[in-house]
Amino acid sequence: MIPVVLIVVITVVDILVPADVHLGPLLVIASAITASFAGPLLTGVIEVLAVAAQAFFGWHFGVLFSRNVMVQVLALAVLSSLIVFFCVVRKQHRRRPAQVWSVAEAAQHALLWPLPDRPGPMQVACLYLAAEDEARIGGDLYAAPPLGLGSGPADCTLDLFSFEAGDTLLLYTDGVVEARDQDGIFYLFTERAAQWTDNTPETLLHHLRRDLLAHTGGRLDDDAALIAIRRMHTRHAGRHHGKPLPRASELRSWNQM
Repeated sequence: MIPVVLIVVITVVDILVPADVHLGPLLVIASAITASFAGPLLTGVIEVLAVAAQAFFGWHFGVLFSRNVMVQVLALAVLSSLIVFFCVVRKQHRRRPAQVWSVAEAAQHALLWPLPDRPGPMQVACLYLAAEDEARIGGDLYAAPPLGLGSGPADCTLDLFSFEAGDTLLLYTDGVVEARDQDGIFYLFTERAAQWTDNTPETLLHHLRRDLLAHTGGRLDDDAALIAIRRMHTRHAGRHHGKPLPRASELRSWNQM
C-alpha cells in the first residue's frame, strides 16, 4: 500500500501547488519502492498507476497533449519499463541459487538420515545446527557405526558406566563446547545441560539450542550436532525378549575378547 499511497499523495499535492510547480517526475519513486520488495507483476501494476497519474496531471490542467506533458509521460513510461525489466532479471538470478539449494538439500538429506524416535527402550532426539547460511548440514555428521564398534586404536582406554532407566546419554561435537560469545568466552556446556537432563531428549535439545544460540548471538562459527538418548522405565527391567540382559562384568569380558 505504500507505493499506492505515495502516488495519491503526489497527485493531490501537485494539484494544490501553483501551476508552475510540477511534481509528476516524483512518481517514479513509487515504482522504485515497489521493485525493492515485489516482483515484476506488482511492479508493473504500480507503474501503470504512476503513468496514469502523470497523464491525469496533464488532463487536469488542460495540457495533456502539450509537448512538455507528453515528454514527461513518455519518460516515466520508459523508466517504468526499465524497472520492470530489471525485476525480471533479478527474479531469474534468484531462481538459479534456489535450484542449487534444492539439489544441495536433497544431497544433505541423503547423507543425514533421521534417527528413530524410540529404538527399543530408548528415547532419541537429535539436533543439528549448521554454521553456514542456507545450509541444513555442514561438516559434522551423526551417522558412522554403533557405539563401541568403531575401528579405533587398540590401546584406547575403555570406561564403563551404568546406563540405568531414567539416565540420559548426551553426545555432541566440538561445535558445541567450542562455541564462544562476543567476548570469546566458551559455552559452559556441562553446566548448562545439567539443568535440563530431567526432561525428555526433545525438550533437552530444545533448551540447549535456544541457550547455545543466545550465548553466541544467534550465529555459530562451527557446525554443532547433538544426540540425546534417554533410557525409559520398563516393566521388565533387566530382560529383553524373554532373555536376561548381560551384566556389566559380562560386558567388560566381552569387550576384552
